[in-house]
Amino acid sequence: MTAPARPLPIHTARLRLIPCTAAVARAADAGGAAAVSSWLGVVVDPSWPSADLREVLPGYADALERDPGLLGWGVWLILDGRGANLVGDVGFKGPPDSAGEIEIGYGVVVPHRRRGLATEAAAALIEWAWRQPGVQRITARCFEFNEASIAVLRRLGFHLRGSEEGILEWELERPEDLSS
Repeated sequence: MTAPARPLPIHTARLRLIPCTAAVARAADAGGAAAVSSWLGVVVDPSWPSADLREVLPGYADALERDPGLLGWGVWLILDGRGANLVGDVGFKGPPDSAGEIEIGYGVVVPHRRRGLATEAAAALIEWAWRQPGVQRITARCFEFNEASIAVLRRLGFHLRGSEEGILEWELERPEDLSS
């Protein structure tokens, strides 16, 4: 795996996205918000990381330690523009597969929701992904009752491609103006 082409971190109008290193992932897994707050010197809501993210952190850290080139294809931390608060996470569930497909996921801690931060962070990471070699399609999944996530995906231009057992499956094709 080659290193991402775009310099890191990613800045948006209100946010700063930084890829989560193996060390930070291990700190989050072992000590949660308090450990990450101490490690990064930022305020971290006690509800972070979510149970879903905490479940994948050990495997994510292992993968990064085996292949540092995976940095960028996993978890990114969402910091406010001042870099003082961790407001959530966004990321991919691995590098592009043989068809050029990647899956995106995101979460914002409760005190920072309903401000468009998930949309802003995901849009920035999607823009980054289109600049990486081989990415042709981005997918996402959410529960059918998760109206906030559905709204984010629609704002980002994702199209519903199906559902299975209460989980909606979405896709976003590579824009033609970026095709090689």
